[in-house]
Amino acid sequence: MRFKEANRFKRRQVAKDFMQFSELFTELELSTESSSIEDETRVFEALDTLEEDLDDLSYLVEDTTHDDPLRDGDFLTAELPEALRILIAGFRPFKIDDFKAHCQNLINIHGFSKFRDAFDALFLHDEHLNKREMRAIKHINRYLMNRMMDTFAAITTEGSKAYAQGILEVLDMPDEFFREKALAAATKDKFQKAKKLAIKAVETETAKKIAEISEQVEKQKITQEEADKAIELIRKESSEQITAIEQMESMPLDYYIEAERRKMLVDGDRSRALFQSYDKVADFVLNDILAKSTMDERTVAIERYLLMAEKLVARNNFDTACQIYAAVQKAPVYRLAKTKEGLSTHTQKVLKELDKLYNNLVGLRARCEQEGAYLPLNFTVTDITFSTDEKNSFVLDSQGRKVKGCSGLAGMEKTIGNCQKATTSQSHLPDYMLLEEINRNQAELAPKTQKQINDEHDAISKKYEPSDNSLEPSPLLSKTKYKKIIRLGIVDPPKRSEQNHKLEELIDTLKHGIQTQLTRLKNLFGRDETPKSRRTLSILEEMQDGVPSLFDKISSFFHDKLKSLSMHSSKHNRDAFFQLKDAWSFANEDDEDREDEHLSL
Repeated sequence: MRFKEANRFKRRQVAKDFMQFSELFTELELSTESSSIEDETRVFEALDTLEEDLDDLSYLVEDTTHDDPLRDGDFLTAELPEALRILIAGFRPFKIDDFKAHCQNLINIHGFSKFRDAFDALFLHDEHLNKREMRAIKHINRYLMNRMMDTFAAITTEGSKAYAQGILEVLDMPDEFFREKALAAATKDKFQKAKKLAIKAVETETAKKIAEISEQVEKQKITQEEADKAIELIRKESSEQITAIEQMESMPLDYYIEAERRKMLVDGDRSRALFQSYDKVADFVLNDILAKSTMDERTVAIERYLLMAEKLVARNNFDTACQIYAAVQKAPVYRLAKTKEGLSTHTQKVLKELDKLYNNLVGLRARCEQEGAYLPLNFTVTDITFSTDEKNSFVLDSQGRKVKGCSGLAGMEKTIGNCQKATTSQSHLPDYMLLEEINRNQAELAPKTQKQINDEHDAISKKYEPSDNSLEPSPLLSKTKYKKIIRLGIVDPPKRSEQNHKLEELIDTLKHGIQTQLTRLKNLFGRDETPKSRRTLSILEEMQDGVPSLFDKISSFFHDKLKSLSMHSSKHNRDAFFQLKDAWSFANEDDEDREDEHLSL
């Protein structure tokens, strides 16, 4: 019994210290919420990682275990709202991969949008979710947003790759591929275009030689009389060359081969396929926003999409982000002023940054160049159109041989480089349920004219926000919990090491993780001299001071607990964790009279 009492005492000490630590974390969150730190994203990442570590620790020291409602998969047969509640109740901090797999199972059963809409209904309207349930909500929201980003990126990236690969293949095609059509075009033209360029080459060379002679006169290397004779000879030779070219019955096919290559570069089918891949994403985003019948739902939808665009830009996926931005800028969404008033302050800034990025082509080109990313290929289509314009001519020599073909046209070097970047860009694995919905949306739009689509969208938009402007914006994202959860959808989750093979190492990892994030936050706020930042630093220092004591008590508690149950901590961290939790629950029920022989450390 003495062991039991000692163990309970230690657990109470741990619980007390942990409660104080949790209260400090809550105070820290409130303190950082209104801070003026520029690098908000890093603060969010650090707070998220810190919260994850603290929740893992909290779960570790809980004295009771619960049946896992997700273990046998029966919840998958329930109605979607009920299945979601069971899913959230079954969240376990050390089984996040399993949790995401269960999310995907429900998506596969019900469809992506139905799952997301049911999730939003629960997330936005249930006021009684506890802290761990909110952590489950965070992971579901993050999973959904990442699957959407991956699916959008898969569509646009594959479309861009196909277009870019097609352009490079045309430029690499052997001359022989075009010979038959080139010969037909040359015969029809009677080689006049090739002759014209060959004559131009002779004239250019003549002008160059005359300029060189004039330069020699200026430098007094030859007399004017000598120069006049030389120039007369050059002009005579030039005239003879031009006459010979004009009298030729045939010429090399170089010009006509490159002309056929030029036609293939501006092939309409290739560019249409690219724009269709872009439209798939933009049309789906637009339709999805307009499908939200309430102000709250529309506000959350636009908030999510703009955050996704922000994340995609951060990943240098400029073409996918561009399609989301394009959808938000289309008239039916653009005019939803009251809806956009309800966006978080951060996301309103994101929209302004996207405006600057995509409405300044020079700046966008420079940004892509700086980041080593490819410029969205809709701009490449335009570049190729200008580069291959008839006015931007090929260069032949005086024999009619190619000096500069398609790949040497003005602007083509950058176009080729951009296409090469696009073909080597990272591929993405889509959510096939969402991909099916996107394809279905595109198929439904296909029979309609653009005017019909625009009229339908405009009617919906005007119904949501009539011209009398009497509506109030949604207050939803003024609430910290909603704003935070949605924003964390684009924050990369903390990486969990699989190298911890002992329970002691798991505890040490959590300790190190907590200390690291506290130090990281101190460094971020240490640069700011405002009173709010000084208060934040004070909280962080208090938390840092409490870490050693808290973990000493936790280690002591687990050391005795393991010994009392005759267990070892040498198994894989997750197995040891769950076995330990089960073991001490049974011990509490069945072994009230355990001897105190295990009290010694």
